[in-house]
Amino acid sequence: MKPKALLFDFDGTLLASILPAYRGVCRIFRTNKLEELWPPSFLEFCEYFAPPYMDFYRQRGVTHDEATINRLYYDVMEAEVWPFFHDVPSTLQELAQLKPMMMGILSANTEERVKGRCAQAGLQRHLEMIRGGALNKTVALTQFCEEQAIAPENVWYVGDFGDDMRSAVKAGVVPIGITRGCGTDEVLRRNGARHCIIDLQDLATILTH
Repeated sequence: MKPKALLFDFDGTLLASILPAYRGVCRIFRTNKLEELWPPSFLEFCEYFAPPYMDFYRQRGVTHDEATINRLYYDVMEAEVWPFFHDVPSTLQELAQLKPMMMGILSANTEERVKGRCAQAGLQRHLEMIRGGALNKTVALTQFCEEQAIAPENVWYVGDFGDDMRSAVKAGVVPIGITRGCGTDEVLRRNGARHCIIDLQDLATILTH
């Protein structure tokens, strides 16, 4: 059954920013002020990196203050303008034809950044909602369902991190894991993914057949 609403995470799902994000996290560990720490593996990062982010660092021995962590991370993340994955514009345009299904973005990134990047790429015309700053995605997904009067089981949430899947499960919506070829299938399924897809074209295939 097709969902009544299809929501996407932003970074790593639509925007090709997962590898620079991981490099930013690794830099924080390697420059730890008391001792250099071994960074988490990429799969550990994908499974456990989630708000509140300071908990993630403190549990693994990082002693930098929050301002230093943010500076080290964003020095890497903002070094370039990371592109959207190549399939995003065409697939969103295709999926936008599946009315009355609505589409939107729900991201922990700031709403200003998400809306700005979508506007630059001309993606906003395909999306009924863009919501940023969702540090607790369970709450944000629940609020969305209530605001739109859509039963949670009729909402799909597409994300690339373990936290995306866990949040969707807790909110009662359908978790769809996207790997983007990063080998994260097991991580996503372990955290609740109902389906695992490689890219958005896989999702379009599921929804149009």
